[in-house]
Amino acid sequence: MRFNTLVQSPTTSIDGFIEIWLIDAANSDRYDIISPFGGSYDGNPTFFVGSSIDGRYTPTSFQYQNNTWYHLKLQGIPGQNIRASICDDSGRELIGSTLNHSATAYRSGFRLGLSQVLGFAQGVYPVAVAVDYARLTASTVKKEEVRPMVVQPLVINTPPPAPPAPFVNLQHSSDTLLKEGVPKAIW
Repeated sequence: MRFNTLVQSPTTSIDGFIEIWLIDAANSDRYDIISPFGGSYDGNPTFFVGSSIDGRYTPTSFQYQNNTWYHLKLQGIPGQNIRASICDDSGRELIGSTLNHSATAYRSGFRLGLSQVLGFAQGVYPVAVAVDYARLTASTVKKEEVRPMVVQPLVINTPPPAPPAPFVNLQHSSDTLLKEGVPKAIW
Protein backbone atom coordinates (compact mmCIF):
# COMPACT_ATOMS: atom_id res chain seq x y z
CA MET A 1 0.00 0.00 0.00
CA ARG A 2 1.33 3.44 -0.86
CA PHE A 3 0.28 6.08 1.67
CA ASN A 4 1.14 9.59 2.81
CA THR A 5 1.35 10.38 6.53
CA LEU A 6 -0.02 13.91 6.03
CA VAL A 7 0.19 15.75 9.38
CA GLN A 8 0.51 13.63 12.53
CA SER A 9 0.08 15.32 15.90
CA PRO A 10 -1.04 14.76 19.52
CA THR A 11 -4.66 15.17 18.31
CA THR A 12 -4.42 13.50 14.89
CA SER A 13 -3.84 9.81 14.10
CA ILE A 14 -2.92 8.83 17.64
CA ASP A 15 -3.30 5.09 17.00
CA GLY A 16 -2.95 2.76 14.01
CA PHE A 17 -3.67 5.34 11.34
CA ILE A 18 -3.34 2.78 8.54
CA GLU A 19 -3.22 -1.00 8.90
CA ILE A 20 -2.98 -4.07 6.67
CA TRP A 21 -4.30 -7.41 7.92
CA LEU A 22 -3.97 -10.93 6.57
CA ILE A 23 -6.89 -12.85 8.08
CA ASP A 24 -7.23 -16.63 7.80
CA ALA A 25 -10.22 -17.37 5.53
CA ALA A 26 -11.38 -20.24 7.78
CA ASN A 27 -10.63 -18.73 11.22
CA SER A 28 -10.62 -14.97 11.85
CA ASP A 29 -8.73 -15.52 15.13
CA ARG A 30 -5.64 -16.27 12.99
CA TYR A 31 -4.11 -13.13 11.48
CA ASP A 32 -1.07 -10.98 10.83
CA ILE A 33 -1.17 -7.17 11.13
CA ILE A 34 1.23 -4.36 10.23
CA SER A 35 0.83 -0.66 11.01
CA PRO A 36 2.63 2.61 11.58
CA PHE A 37 1.27 3.59 14.99
CA GLY A 38 1.11 7.00 16.66
CA GLY A 39 1.43 5.78 20.27
CA SER A 40 1.12 8.07 23.30
CA TYR A 41 -0.74 10.74 21.34
CA ASP A 42 1.91 10.64 18.60
CA GLY A 43 4.65 11.12 21.19
CA ASN A 44 5.99 7.61 20.53
CA PRO A 45 5.64 6.78 16.81
CA THR A 46 6.20 3.10 16.16
CA PHE A 47 6.16 0.35 13.56
CA PHE A 48 3.75 -2.28 14.85
CA VAL A 49 3.77 -5.91 13.71
CA GLY A 50 1.50 -8.50 15.24
CA SER A 51 0.65 -12.13 14.61
CA SER A 52 -1.87 -14.28 16.42
CA ILE A 53 -0.29 -17.24 14.60
CA ASP A 54 3.11 -16.54 16.19
CA GLY A 55 1.66 -15.09 19.41
CA ARG A 56 3.93 -12.07 18.90
CA TYR A 57 3.05 -8.36 18.96
CA THR A 58 6.02 -6.05 18.51
CA PRO A 59 6.04 -2.25 18.54
CA THR A 60 9.41 -0.86 17.40
CA SER A 61 10.27 2.83 17.49
CA PHE A 62 10.04 4.33 14.01
CA GLN A 63 10.14 8.08 13.43
CA TYR A 64 7.92 8.46 10.37
CA GLN A 65 7.84 11.98 8.98
CA ASN A 66 4.86 14.25 8.24
CA ASN A 67 3.67 14.62 4.65
CA THR A 68 5.83 11.75 3.38
CA TRP A 69 5.01 8.89 1.00
CA TYR A 70 5.71 5.38 2.29
CA HIS A 71 4.93 1.82 1.23
CA LEU A 72 3.46 -0.59 3.79
CA LYS A 73 4.16 -4.23 2.81
CA LEU A 74 3.31 -7.73 3.93
CA GLN A 75 5.28 -10.05 1.66
CA GLY A 76 5.20 -13.84 1.51
CA ILE A 77 7.83 -15.09 -0.93
CA PRO A 78 7.42 -18.84 -1.61
CA GLY A 79 9.67 -20.86 0.70
CA GLN A 80 10.32 -17.90 3.04
CA ASN A 81 8.64 -16.49 6.12
CA ILE A 82 6.31 -13.50 5.76
CA ARG A 83 8.10 -10.14 5.92
CA ALA A 84 6.40 -6.98 7.20
CA SER A 85 8.02 -3.67 6.29
CA ILE A 86 7.75 0.05 5.70
CA CYS A 87 9.66 1.28 2.66
CA ASP A 88 10.42 4.74 1.36
CA ASP A 89 8.81 5.86 -1.89
CA SER A 90 11.65 4.40 -3.95
CA GLY A 91 11.06 0.94 -2.39
CA ARG A 92 14.04 0.90 0.00
CA GLU A 93 13.11 -0.82 3.27
CA LEU A 94 13.32 1.56 6.24
CA ILE A 95 12.17 -0.89 8.92
CA GLY A 96 10.97 -4.46 8.84
CA SER A 97 10.28 -7.63 10.76
CA THR A 98 10.13 -11.26 9.65
CA LEU A 99 7.33 -13.37 11.09
CA ASN A 100 7.88 -16.94 12.28
CA HIS A 101 5.72 -18.51 9.57
CA SER A 102 5.30 -18.53 5.82
CA ALA A 103 2.18 -18.01 3.71
CA THR A 104 1.51 -21.76 4.02
CA ALA A 105 0.10 -20.95 7.50
CA TYR A 106 -2.99 -19.82 5.56
CA ARG A 107 -3.92 -23.25 4.17
CA SER A 108 -7.56 -22.18 3.61
CA GLY A 109 -6.49 -18.91 1.98
CA PHE A 110 -6.72 -15.46 3.51
CA ARG A 111 -8.72 -12.27 3.45
CA LEU A 112 -7.05 -8.91 3.15
CA GLY A 113 -8.12 -6.25 5.64
CA LEU A 114 -7.42 -2.52 5.59
CA SER A 115 -8.31 -0.52 8.68
CA GLN A 116 -7.71 2.55 10.83
CA VAL A 117 -7.98 3.19 14.56
CA LEU A 118 -9.74 6.44 15.41
CA GLY A 119 -8.93 7.11 19.06
CA PHE A 120 -10.34 5.89 22.35
CA ALA A 121 -13.53 5.90 24.42
CA GLN A 122 -12.97 9.35 25.99
CA GLY A 123 -12.88 11.09 22.60
CA VAL A 124 -12.48 10.65 18.90
CA TYR A 125 -9.22 11.69 17.32
CA PRO A 126 -9.38 12.03 13.53
CA VAL A 127 -7.11 10.08 11.24
CA ALA A 128 -5.08 12.03 8.68
CA VAL A 129 -3.62 9.74 6.04
CA ALA A 130 -3.85 9.60 2.26
CA VAL A 131 -3.89 6.22 0.52
CA ASP A 132 -2.67 6.34 -3.06
CA TYR A 133 -3.29 2.66 -3.77
CA ALA A 134 -3.36 -0.80 -2.26
CA ARG A 135 -2.31 -3.73 -4.41
CA LEU A 136 -2.40 -7.49 -3.96
CA THR A 137 -0.11 -9.55 -6.16
CA ALA A 138 0.58 -13.26 -6.19
CA SER A 139 3.07 -15.41 -8.06
CA THR A 140 4.17 -19.00 -8.29
CA VAL A 141 7.68 -20.35 -8.63
CA LYS A 142 8.23 -22.93 -11.36
CA LYS A 143 11.63 -23.88 -12.74
CA GLU A 144 13.22 -20.83 -11.07
CA GLU A 145 10.88 -18.51 -12.94
CA VAL A 146 8.47 -16.15 -11.22
CA ARG A 147 5.22 -15.85 -13.15
CA PRO A 148 2.50 -13.37 -12.08
CA MET A 149 -0.89 -14.98 -11.46
CA VAL A 150 -3.06 -12.13 -10.21
CA VAL A 151 -2.62 -8.38 -10.11
CA GLN A 152 -5.68 -6.80 -8.55
CA PRO A 153 -5.74 -3.08 -7.71
CA LEU A 154 -7.84 -2.31 -4.67
CA VAL A 155 -9.92 0.85 -4.52
CA ILE A 156 -10.83 2.14 -1.08
CA ASN A 157 -14.13 4.01 -1.07
CA THR A 158 -14.59 6.48 1.76
CA PRO A 159 -18.22 7.24 2.61
CA PRO A 160 -19.28 10.86 2.09
CA PRO A 161 -19.30 13.05 5.19
CA ALA A 162 -22.57 13.33 7.12
CA PRO A 163 -24.64 16.40 6.26
CA PRO A 164 -24.31 19.25 8.74
CA ALA A 165 -26.84 19.50 11.55
CA PRO A 166 -29.55 22.14 11.03
CA PHE A 167 -28.74 25.58 12.43
CA VAL A 168 -30.92 26.69 15.32
CA ASN A 169 -30.46 30.09 16.98
CA LEU A 170 -32.38 30.52 20.22
CA GLN A 171 -32.74 34.02 21.65
CA HIS A 172 -34.68 35.32 24.58
CA SER A 173 -36.49 38.64 24.06
CA SER A 174 -38.80 39.88 26.83
CA ASP A 175 -41.26 37.05 27.49
CA THR A 176 -41.03 35.63 23.96
CA LEU A 177 -38.65 32.87 22.81
CA LEU A 178 -37.58 33.45 19.20
CA LYS A 179 -36.37 30.46 17.20
CA GLU A 180 -34.60 31.52 14.03
CA GLY A 181 -34.21 28.97 11.28
CA VAL A 182 -36.91 26.62 12.65
CA PRO A 183 -40.39 26.58 11.09
CA LYS A 184 -43.18 27.51 13.54
CA ALA A 185 -44.84 24.13 12.91
CA ILE A 186 -41.89 22.41 14.65
CA TRP A 187 -42.04 24.50 17.84
